[in-house]
Amino acid sequence: MKYSEMDDAKLIELTRKSDMAAYAALWERHATAALKVANSFSRTITPDDLVSEAYVNILETINRGHGPTTDFRPYLLGTVRNIVSRVAAKSKEDTFEDLEAVVDARQDGGIDTFYAGLGTFTPDSGHGVMATLQQQA
Repeated sequence: MKYSEMDDAKLIELTRKSDMAAYAALWERHATAALKVANSFSRTITPDDLVSEAYVNILETINRGHGPTTDFRPYLLGTVRNIVSRVAAKSKEDTFEDLEAVVDARQDGGIDTFYAGLGTFTPDSGHGVMATLQQQA
């Protein structure tokens, strides 16, 4: 039987037995759907990178004896969503650290240093910066 004729459960089973051609068949079967979802979720990671990372994560999970057993696509799309959430959370942490640095510069280095620090903010990361700083003044 050809890989393209096998259902997801059989391909996952073969992948657990180190059959990378079976995993490649899962990739070919579901990558287009994952790319469409990745396009709608993330502005910070390219869809190709996001989907590739999801496939690598799933393969590692399968090799550890966990992960999907029957339906691959919902697991893949959930993994894509989780990666986007993790990256977004990390991005927010970085933005908060940048804001703290600007506030410190305002308090410690004078107004010129304060305004220089504002240059580190992008339009997406700096929403509300001035309002926040004005409230603290």
